[in-house]
Amino acid sequence: MVTAGDVKAVFTGQDHLNDFCGELTGIQLCFAGGFGYHAYGKAGWARRARVVAVNLEKTERVVGEQSSQSKQGSALMISISLPLMVKSSGARALRVKFTKVV
Repeated sequence: MVTAGDVKAVFTGQDHLNDFCGELTGIQLCFAGGFGYHAYGKAGWARRARVVAVNLEKTERVVGEQSSQSKQGSALMISISLPLMVKSSGARALRVKFTKVV
């Protein structure tokens, strides 16, 4: 993924008590969190989800981040507009800041 140069983030689940997001060698590595009530968890741990929306239309702006929180949990919505500069490798590199919502 690092050698390819076009991977900016990787998301995974299966750790319902973890929504950590950190950067390693230029790639964001993020757990998705746990939001189902039929999965394991612990008392007092708010359910949460991470949603990523990507727009591949030609544009020069990054839309930004929106978060919502309720008494049941929280969610992070990352909405991205990619400026497409067609090269042999495809789209231009994208820098996105990911944040944890508690």
